[in-house]
Amino acid sequence: PTPTVVPTPTVVPTPTAVPTKTPTEVDLSVGDARAVQLHKDWGGVPHYRNPRNSWKPVEGDGECYKNSAFSTEHLSPTGRKNIESIFGKKADDVVPSDIKAMERLKFQSDVLFENDNFGAGIPDYWRPFLDSYEGLEYLTCLQWLDLGYMTDGRDHRFLSSLSELTYLNLKGFTEFENIDLLTPMSNLETLILPDGFKSMPDLAKLNSLKRIDARGSRSCQIESVLEMPNLETLLIGSYYASDSDYQSFLQAEGSDRKFDISLSPGGKYLQLLIPGGSEAFNKELPQPRDAIGWTNKEYMMDLAQSIYGLVDDHYDEIVFVGNAEESSASYVGISHQVSNNIAGLGAPVWSAASCFGSNGKLRGLISLPTKNNLFKEFTYDFDWPSDYDGVLIHESLHLWGGGNLLPRLEQWDGSISSGHWGVTSANGILGGFDLNTLEEIVFVEESTQLTYMRRPNGTIISVPDENAADGYVYKTAHFFSNGSFGLLPMSPLELYMVGVLPADQLPDTVVFKGVSETNLAHSCEDYGYESWDGLCFRAEEQYNVSVEDIIQIFGERPYEGEIEVAILVVAVSETPLTGADWSLLDEKIAWNAQTSDNGIKANNAWEASGGKVRFVFPPAGDR
Repeated sequence: PTPTVVPTPTVVPTPTAVPTKTPTEVDLSVGDARAVQLHKDWGGVPHYRNPRNSWKPVEGDGECYKNSAFSTEHLSPTGRKNIESIFGKKADDVVPSDIKAMERLKFQSDVLFENDNFGAGIPDYWRPFLDSYEGLEYLTCLQWLDLGYMTDGRDHRFLSSLSELTYLNLKGFTEFENIDLLTPMSNLETLILPDGFKSMPDLAKLNSLKRIDARGSRSCQIESVLEMPNLETLLIGSYYASDSDYQSFLQAEGSDRKFDISLSPGGKYLQLLIPGGSEAFNKELPQPRDAIGWTNKEYMMDLAQSIYGLVDDHYDEIVFVGNAEESSASYVGISHQVSNNIAGLGAPVWSAASCFGSNGKLRGLISLPTKNNLFKEFTYDFDWPSDYDGVLIHESLHLWGGGNLLPRLEQWDGSISSGHWGVTSANGILGGFDLNTLEEIVFVEESTQLTYMRRPNGTIISVPDENAADGYVYKTAHFFSNGSFGLLPMSPLELYMVGVLPADQLPDTVVFKGVSETNLAHSCEDYGYESWDGLCFRAEEQYNVSVEDIIQIFGERPYEGEIEVAILVVAVSETPLTGADWSLLDEKIAWNAQTSDNGIKANNAWEASGGKVRFVFPPAGDR
């Protein structure tokens, strides 16, 4: 008989338990969440409500100071001053043990030091705001850092040297966006981000994080954040009056709001009818949280989502144009970027387009309170050339990052700003002066260290010692620090920004530090000139920013050659537009779309860019 084969028993392995991540707590608390942080052991300051929260350093190998490249030979006068403020001793006396002992810092306003923190005393880890970021890169043993509202522009590369940090508070560090600078911080557990932070998905690169404060942030894409392996708590509600995009998106999803939106008679545009029309749509803050219009983010998300129920997702911009001749709004145009897919602009690559109903194409929203803001010719009763106004090109440039392309710039009063070119030689639609008109009219002669003044007739005179404190005074032709709309061609910086100028053709930009006003009118009359001769300002330092400087900080903007910007126009009105209203809108849109010399001083996008940028207006009814 055939022997029976006994089957080999199958060994079934015991399943290995797969650890599951504890769900992240998503906290949508409204307002200032300081109290929320205090009872959740966020590694902050001691407080009577939570004495457990006293911070203690993490013991390491004691070698962190060796990562510092500190040397007084590398310090500028400003850097030396910063180091002395941080360590409380002469820079030449700072030794490695000082760097090793510097584990905790919080920067505060000078006011608190002047009045002894309102009588409460100054903690030993507090320091006054520094004049620049220089010197911070040497503090390689820091474990706890709160930068307060200290700002010196958008070059934040010093952060990448602070690899020992476990707690980083950037809430007042409003220009910060680049998460890659934090990736060396392998022990970072608590991160407090500034209001308006955009790069939410990038946070997933920081696996060590346990606590994130992203109140007021600008993206509703948080899925990758919630999957972070060690994350326990995500604060993502409002920061004072600023709702996060995620919070606004949830509110819009739950809304039962209905919009009166329809196609124009020819199908070119959309019509939005709301109570109060353009005046209500552009009403400015303060406003109730449930107000209609531009200032209500949740309303605008809901509105945009409804618009995408009628049109296809092939627009770069949605432009709301008021069916009105005049407006009480303080602005002639306003923009809101919702995504950026281009590196090297000073603005991060990010997207909140899905919050507004787009799959990623939408770059931003623009509101123009009146049709005249699209284009208008102004004439005068006296003998003076006509003026022209076209705001769309100005606001569109903001959607590509605006003045953020320069790492640091100042306005007339010396405040460090962004969005516009300020007191620089950018000389474009977003502001700046013509470099060919720049001259020093009060200056210090290096060989004698005496101060001199250049008079209108070209003669140079010595300035009495009592007036020499003015230092350097500069004169330029008249310009606007916050923009010229369509009266100038796009500057090389603006052409590079939109991708139609190669990097190797971008000239240097002259930038100033320590800007201050000569007088409220910025006139040169105090120096013997007439008011029409130009504008004057003081500055402590003049320097050049090259394209290499920009690329080193932000990366290179890819060259595209020519671009088209697809725009959807939505007319905003209280009552339906008449045939005459639609015809006038057609006329003003046609000027913005024209691709030939219009024969007047004002430039649309095509003229301002030398034929490299074209605004197109695909009909809303084409689906």
